[in-house]
Amino acid sequence: MKTKIGIDLGDAGIAVCKVGDGQIHKESAVVALSRQDGSFLGIGGETDQYEAGGGGEVVLRRIFQDGTVIPEYTRAAVARLISRYRTSDAGCRVLLSVPCGFGDVEEGALAELAIEAGADEVYLVYA
Repeated sequence: MKTKIGIDLGDAGIAVCKVGDGQIHKESAVVALSRQDGSFLGIGGETDQYEAGGGGEVVLRRIFQDGTVIPEYTRAAVARLISRYRTSDAGCRVLLSVPCGFGDVEEGALAELAIEAGADEVYLVYA
């Protein structure tokens, strides 16, 4: 059976719900990136260690800036969330919220990002 995950992407926070889990997991909408090569290091709670003492080697960024999705940050964030909550090799069905004010281009980009991140099926819900 496919894993079913709902992801609500917000400017400040991300809420994740996996069907059958019975919990809503909350993450901050911040990603940690290596200053040296820009590689993805973590999202949400994973960034706490970098905030406390990452020094100049780590850059923290929000996945949205001025209401615009930042594809490389969002792709990495959604991929990490899917891999963290996916429990089945049978596939993954993802429901993504579309922030208010997103146009057709941003909506398409968001769905495409989820597929690139490992979702087999993507459904968009307008927030």
